[in-house]
Amino acid sequence: MRVQDVSTSVYTALKALTWQPSYLTAMWILCGELQSLYADRSNDEEAALMASTTDLVREVAIAGESPQAAGRAAELEAAWKRAINSWISWSWARKSSGARSFF
Repeated sequence: MRVQDVSTSVYTALKALTWQPSYLTAMWILCGELQSLYADRSNDEEAALMASTTDLVREVAIAGESPQAAGRAAELEAAWKRAINSWISWSWARKSSGARSFF
């Protein structure tokens, strides 16, 4: 299964949940599981991004939305887009060179 297929499936399933608190609780659990799954493959920057995302999801699941949380979410969204684009570029470069990718 490709990364895009997985991310689309997870997004679709989570979006189908009731917004509060089921959706956020599921996101909280998923963030923790992904941190554990990719701990040995993550560099310090990626680990910090995952931890920040988990912290924000936990905060909003417990206390609800706030303007500060919305601002942090926008910053995290931009950071995730940069990270994903970097991973895609890296994967294509490896694939083009004939190296095997773990995606």
